[in-house]
Amino acid sequence: MAVLNSEGTTFEVESAVSGVWNAICIRDLTGIGGGQATVKDRTTLCSSAKEKGMGLPDEGSPVLSAFYDPAGVGIQRMITLRAAQELGAFRVVLTDTGSETRTFSAYVLSAELGGFTPDSDVTINFAMEISGLITIA
Repeated sequence: MAVLNSEGTTFEVESAVSGVWNAICIRDLTGIGGGQATVKDRTTLCSSAKEKGMGLPDEGSPVLSAFYDPAGVGIQRMITLRAAQELGAFRVVLTDTGSETRTFSAYVLSAELGGFTPDSDVTINFAMEISGLITIA
């Protein structure tokens, strides 16, 4: 069984200039592809048991954490996307595969600062909502 290392994985946000990507050195990332499709109830009075169908796929709600760098271009882009309530383009490049990339569009729902305790660094936590399908290349 092959196991992928998460070290070296890159998270990138597309700048306002199409095709220009800015990396963010993240601490952790969860929730890509973690959504669930709706289950439709198709039961009728003629049914002998519950009948169901699948709705559209939901690709999830990613959450990521990074150390806050006010000069970080990628972090500032995410803050701008949140403030403007604009759909942004994002991609994750898996380090061990050499070239596997997961690209998606998402809204940035929140940009929460944290880590305000002695002997700690300030972090920023982003919550996102994917719109559309994730492309795997």
